[in-house]
Amino acid sequence: MSLIKPFVDSGKLEKFQIEREQIIQHVQAAFQDLNEARKTFPVSDKAAYLFAYTAMLKIGRALLFSEGYRPKGLGQHETVIEVAGSILGKEFGALTQRFDAMRRKRNKVTYDIGGLISHQEAQDGFDNAEQYLKKVRDFMEKKDPQLKLKLD
Repeated sequence: MSLIKPFVDSGKLEKFQIEREQIIQHVQAAFQDLNEARKTFPVSDKAAYLFAYTAMLKIGRALLFSEGYRPKGLGQHETVIEVAGSILGKEFGALTQRFDAMRRKRNKVTYDIGGLISHQEAQDGFDNAEQYLKKVRDFMEKKDPQLKLKLD
């Protein structure tokens, strides 16, 4: 049974065709957000954290696109994390859990008044994002060497 089939059957994913160049652009956008997180640390822990999270989300979406799917309906951020985790496998389990923890924290900061991000949380979020982006990019390049992602 496909790891993705339950997400399609539940309506969380749909088939989606995208050109390789567009996938590369999504990955590049993720790395741009990571760079923005790096630049933002001296000014705002919250902004740096949110940029780091968004970078992870963008590369997660790129991974789903590369598999021929996109999230749909409510809870798309959670779907991206779950499906990306399924695609990447157990060796990415700890990073996937940290990504999901960042999603929950981001929701609290975004939707609940008074949600704060400490400098250490921002640093940890950035470190998680940096590690996640590099590992997902490597995973994608290994699966499809023609991607030739020139991002650094």
